[in-house]
Amino acid sequence: MIKLDYFDLISRKPIEIENVGSIRCPLLSDIDDIKYYTYCSYIQALKITPDDFFNNLEEKYGIKVPVDQIMEITKFDLILSDGSLLQEIVDAFNFFFVEEVYFDPEQMVFVICTMNDCEEENIVGYISRDNYSDIVNIILQRINIEVDENEVDDLSKVKSKRGRKIFEKIREGRKKMKKAKEQAGGGKHQSMANIISSVAAFCPNMNYVQIWDLTVYELYDLFSRLNIIDQYNISSTSVSVWGDEKKQFKFGVWNDNIHEK
Repeated sequence: MIKLDYFDLISRKPIEIENVGSIRCPLLSDIDDIKYYTYCSYIQALKITPDDFFNNLEEKYGIKVPVDQIMEITKFDLILSDGSLLQEIVDAFNFFFVEEVYFDPEQMVFVICTMNDCEEENIVGYISRDNYSDIVNIILQRINIEVDENEVDDLSKVKSKRGRKIFEKIREGRKKMKKAKEQAGGGKHQSMANIISSVAAFCPNMNYVQIWDLTVYELYDLFSRLNIIDQYNISSTSVSVWGDEKKQFKFGVWNDNIHEK
């Protein structure tokens, strides 16, 4: 799994991937242009796994597919099997890539290209079965979506009985976690709209006019920093008034590397 470093994540420059193309981190204004619902549909399409797909199928229609069958299907197989999902991926790639993207059904690859003034196509690179998961993971990291390190990109590679048992345990764990999150109802506080509103109100150098020029990653990074600084200020004030008898207060916590955490 390709892991981007902190500098790449907060950078506004597109990440250039050899023989593929340039992945940008969209501004909040870019999301406003296409509307938030569309942006969310792109994320859902990029995040979907065969396990997610068949879980939804079971929940909605009661159609249960054996785990062994699910494990024979890759993410790439899944999008090729569903025309509407394939088009959603094409649209998502066109939003996140600097270049234009289309799907070539003959070669079974996504083609990344630029057009010159004469509308002649210049092919920059390809997204194929071999690099699809890596490219999607890079896109998700750029918009502050953590990739589950326990997730197996290609379940068909899990051949051993032990590997399958581990997968089944992870699968059940995810179901329980999803249910717990739904019951907790904390999602509304972490929604993008609420974070935009909170940062615009709480950050001393930010307002509703300026905030739309932030990248998605900058928004979430700033939100995390503000929370840390808020807690640090409360702790430092408490120590200055009441002292620190147990020596628990740590100076400089506000500038800890939150990416490494």
